[in-house]
Amino acid sequence: MQRGMMSPNGGEVQVADLSSALQDAIGTLAVSTVDNADGTGTATIQLKDAAGNNLSQRGLVRVWTSGRAGADMGAPVAIAVGFSVAGGTEIEEVTADADRIVLSEADGSLSIDPVDDGQDGTLWVMAEYAGIVVSASVAITGT
Repeated sequence: MQRGMMSPNGGEVQVADLSSALQDAIGTLAVSTVDNADGTGTATIQLKDAAGNNLSQRGLVRVWTSGRAGADMGAPVAIAVGFSVAGGTEIEEVTADADRIVLSEADGSLSIDPVDDGQDGTLWVMAEYAGIVVSASVAITGT
């Protein structure tokens, strides 16, 4: 007979209980972008658990753009016009107009609006939470 792990209160810890507990402890992000068709874009970021469910909690997220000449997963490069926190609370501007540390809203979301460098084309937005980096491109039009 195989025995489970004992919990501090003497009951056995079931595999399903441990899996559920770990699911919320391993966080990731989802990044989505939209072209505002006015020469700017918006990036929306949501904290997620390991199963892809939204995490309703605050978290520190680093968000940056690799600039016009940058690439997916590129280093922070300033963009000419704007890179501002619209949802969440900016904690620190690491690199002017390129890189921010942001505290998410209580529902785990934050947004960067505008993402704007004054011309049409593609910009990359990256976000990092708990050591995991994700990215999305925004194709800006309407300048």
